[in-house]
Amino acid sequence: MHRIHVTDMRTFKRCRRKWFYVNQGLVPRKTSPGPLWFGVGIHYCLEKYYHRNRLYTPADWWNEYVNKVSMPIDEDFQDKLEELTDLANHMLDGYFTYDGTHHDWDEVIGIEYELTAKIPGTIVTLVGTADLVVIRNGRVWAVDHKTASSFPNDRELELDDQMTAYLWLMQEGIFNPAGVVYNVLRKSIPGTPEILQSGQLSKRVIDTTPEVYINTVLNMGLTVADYQDVIDKLKGKEFFRREKVTRSRRQLQAFGEIIAPQLREMTSKNTAIYPHKINDCAWDCPYLDLCRCTDDKGDVNYTRNALYQVVGRRR
Repeated sequence: MHRIHVTDMRTFKRCRRKWFYVNQGLVPRKTSPGPLWFGVGIHYCLEKYYHRNRLYTPADWWNEYVNKVSMPIDEDFQDKLEELTDLANHMLDGYFTYDGTHHDWDEVIGIEYELTAKIPGTIVTLVGTADLVVIRNGRVWAVDHKTASSFPNDRELELDDQMTAYLWLMQEGIFNPAGVVYNVLRKSIPGTPEILQSGQLSKRVIDTTPEVYINTVLNMGLTVADYQDVIDKLKGKEFFRREKVTRSRRQLQAFGEIIAPQLREMTSKNTAIYPHKINDCAWDCPYLDLCRCTDDKGDVNYTRNALYQVVGRRR
């Protein structure tokens, strides 16, 4: 019986060649952590937080995560590490304050909760991992943590088949899910208002929160009422957002009908392997050099052995 994760399905649909390399356990010998590294670190700290391990601060969790990274880090990335650490600590401190005032669920019943279902007509058990499973207004919801430069729009949420997969898996298991909560942390630090030469605070609207602006006013010994017009304009500025996503019964039924053919193809010995190149390949694919060599009919074995190593082959 094969266990295939929802993320493997996404990789397969994104690019079969990349999926093949991943399942061969192929990883670069020398690399800086990729663009997903930061998000994985935030997930690691949030997992610790929801386990209610109060013996540590967000900075402790982040440093613990950084020390766990077992890959060579080049000098260029080392220079960025201090900046990313500062960003992570500000984001996490802000989020924990936000979470303490936004009671969007009544109880956490699962952390890094594994969802599984055997797929009829295949040799596959489909697996997904929900960051949280919570109770909200008497209904069960999955929660998916995301870090992003900007908040997703309705169209992006509608087309995210990972969330559809999670809801389908929950439905096939012991839950009757209401939906998924996208728990989005924006990768930004609230700005600090400028202090004018007159000793007053600038009323220019910047990317910050009302709370930061008010605290600056109070720390300077100024009167909040004198800056209420700016504070009102800042109320739309968000650094954290929880979007609720649902899927209809028909959508979940349709998902259940289409996954079996894809999973059979993923487990077939005759599956065609070919690339799907898009602009994102330039930043999100660690196999770009090997892919180029393959297309150029170069010495693939040399490139593979020189630049990559096999770690934990999946299939």
